[in-house]
Amino acid sequence: MVLVSDGHSNSRPGETTRAAAALKLTGQVSLYAVGVGADPDMTALALVASGPRPPYLLRMTERLPNDVTAVAGQLLDSICSQ
Repeated sequence: MVLVSDGHSNSRPGETTRAAAALKLTGQVSLYAVGVGADPDMTALALVASGPRPPYLLRMTERLPNDVTAVAGQLLDSICSQ
């Protein structure tokens, strides 16, 4: 599962983290978090992702085609190798 977000909760803080924790406990889902925007909350996104570093936690620094392509490539490489 891939979550693309700025990491800032708009409602019910902690709900996404709790839901992600429940999914991770099943061992059947890998969670990838991609931080977007000027100042994404990478700490919050790391709590959602299956791991605190790439390939599970990525940041898209700009909305340029090369950046989107690089992040998509990293995700595909990781997902397809599982």
